[in-house]
Amino acid sequence: VVQISVDSAAWFPADAAHIDALPVQPVGAGRWHPFAHPEGNRYDAWITLGVIRPGFPVMTSTFQSDAIGLYWLASPNRFGNHLNAGGGNGDLPGDFYRIMGSVMLKDRQTGEAWYDAYSAPIAVADHDGAATAVVEVGDRPQIRAFGREHYVFVGLDSHDALEIGETMHLGGMVSPAVPADVVWTVTKPSGEVVEVTARANRLGIVRGRPGVPVDEEGLYRVATDLRYRDLEGDIVGTADGSFWHLGIDPGGTKYLSTTLDLHTPVDPVQGVEIPLRWPDDVEDARLHFGVIMPGRVLDQGVVREPEGGFEYRFAPFQVAVQHPNFDVRDFRTGKLALADTVVFQFVLEGSVDGVKVWDSLRMAIRADTLYSFDR
Repeated sequence: VVQISVDSAAWFPADAAHIDALPVQPVGAGRWHPFAHPEGNRYDAWITLGVIRPGFPVMTSTFQSDAIGLYWLASPNRFGNHLNAGGGNGDLPGDFYRIMGSVMLKDRQTGEAWYDAYSAPIAVADHDGAATAVVEVGDRPQIRAFGREHYVFVGLDSHDALEIGETMHLGGMVSPAVPADVVWTVTKPSGEVVEVTARANRLGIVRGRPGVPVDEEGLYRVATDLRYRDLEGDIVGTADGSFWHLGIDPGGTKYLSTTLDLHTPVDPVQGVEIPLRWPDDVEDARLHFGVIMPGRVLDQGVVREPEGGFEYRFAPFQVAVQHPNFDVRDFRTGKLALADTVVFQFVLEGSVDGVKVWDSLRMAIRADTLYSFDR
């Protein structure tokens, strides 16, 4: 391993002709390598390493005492098995990973044990001329989306459907892993306001309190405010950190439907139209939608008073313009291709015979296939 600069290092394989000329690391009893001669060690170490791309574990490793050759090449990401991350071009600007590590040390003589953990993000920055580097919090934005620069943010589950009787628990992962203060202001369908607060721990894990009872049908609107030192943040992909969850009666009447099959192919150029339908007796209809790719919100909004239905069009090339890390082309071959996961949550709000009604429908795209599920 060669130190390139103060904050950057690189590794190089040693060929057989020079391997014997390398100095032996003087560790362990008798100045031997502890992995080759463990009998002289007083301490044992067990180490775990996890690398997570939002929504998907990329790499998981567990090893004891010593890591021979353990590394994670960030870009190109040979372990990620993603369309471009795993190819020669590497990750795209906006791609994001989190490293989680842990260690347990045990003293063989006394039986004492010590534990610790580590967390840090890896953000693939825009091509601004800067090289790979380890930077202080606030030195550079981690992600840019919709013209906003995110120096700190919280990743969490947004735009979900919860059944009446459940409890809404707000929390997630703060990035970078700093003890940021997070406040979620939840406005229930009746207008009641509940404030949920938390401070992230040093690993970035944040768990809001109190839980919010889901005891009303309708949209629970959530505003997010995150602060750390002089930095402010919220949810990547939103205009101001706001999103919603839906509370719904699981035994209620089904109003919202689609004519799509269970599996629908998605063309990288043409995209796909999602037809949504409801009965003609639903009045004052509003169709709310949230579109999420793990790690960020792609789209959210509402269509007011459509009559009996609406076609939501998902255009991959448009998404790629707004979010450069959305894959629409395999750069190894030049061929058009899709790879990412996108989740759609549709909510119908309306009235039948003067009574308020709600319904929801959830779908997902994985690579080039749209999967249509019931709520």
